Amino acid sequence: MTVRKYGDYRVSITFHFVNTNAVTQVDRGIAGHLHNDHPLFDQMRVGGLDGADLRNFVSQYRHYVAKLPWLIADLVDRLPGGTARECAVKLLETELGLPTQLEIYDRSAAGLGAEPAPISPAMEHLLSTYDYSFSHSDRTAFAAIIVPAWQSTDTSTTIGNCVRRYYGEFSDANAYWRLHSDVDQFHSQWMVEGLEAVMEPEDNITPCVRALNGAWWQFFSEQYTWSDSAESFRLRRVSL
Repeated sequence: MTVRKYGDYRVSITFHFVNTNAVTQVDRGIAGHLHNDHPLFDQMRVGGLDGADLRNFVSQYRHYVAKLPWLIADLVDRLPGGTARECAVKLLETELGLPTQLEIYDRSAAGLGAEPAPISPAMEHLLSTYDYSFSHSDRTAFAAIIVPAWQSTDTSTTIGNCVRRYYGEFSDANAYWRLHSDVDQFHSQWMVEGLEAVMEPEDNITPCVRALNGAWWQFFSEQYTWSDSAESFRLRRVSL
């Protein structure tokens, strides 16, 4: 469930996905490796990630945020008219609105003091997996968008809480994560509708979802391994 605030009013919005073939296959592909269950996010939740580690994560994640609109635009260009294209267009409009998602992200990164960084090996692998998924078929392209968006309410909330610990609730540093802890539920709904529009009953996207989710998990593991505080955090977890 997402709680959205409009002025002095708080409105709860809950999305219930019908258990379609597409939804079942996505669930099957991410089972056992939910992003928010990764030790990196455990580390964020208990205050084990320091400011330098957080800035490094944000600098790397920017490579994905910058690339996504270009991939979606290519998908829109090749889709014929219909539900799938309408869903992709809606997502592209949110990416390229004013301000763009990248501009919001850069504002958050600047608030953290995160600077541009060369792409890391795991992020390079992740983006290569996305290139392949978008070029392979419309089905795998939609699946590639769904994998992080489906889980983003939880992960963005965790990251946002970590940012809040250092910079406060309403600082620019939290703008992107505060937004995506909410809107990615809408994005997921659009992408599921788009995926269902291009899938045939015999299609099997579970291997693709599993590969994409694994690439994300590999990126999180890289960031966790690089974290200066990871070893002390691991020792703390063992002692709990």
